[in-house]
Amino acid sequence: MKLVKYGNIDNYTESFMDIAKKMNACLSKKDRLPERELSEIYIAGMPNWLQIEAPSLISLDIIELQNSLRKVEMKFSEIEIKNNSNVNMKQLNINSQYNQISINQINIIFLIRLILNHIHHLIH
Repeated sequence: MKLVKYGNIDNYTESFMDIAKKMNACLSKKDRLPERELSEIYIAGMPNWLQIEAPSLISLDIIELQNSLRKVEMKFSEIEIKNNSNVNMKQLNINSQYNQISINQINIIFLIRLILNHIHHLIH
């Protein structure tokens, strides 16, 4: 299960939690995965840069991690909108659900920065 397939953190978390719930319903109490292992599987489905950052966030609780990552998505959206100086903001009727950049877009931005940094180091 990969986050990029679901487009944003909320869809990914909802699907992940649904699968985990169904899986645990089929297992005896002693065979169910503990919260920590579920968190590790949850994080493993994220792009590499998020896997690196995820442990430094609030905790390994999936819901808290989801909330933190949602804030990251929203912050990138704010930056994107502020940087778009050619658009008259009064003409935009932005619904909050369209105001977010998806994790896929954040992943692309991160990868581009990584590549540019690598090229910069090769040149200098």
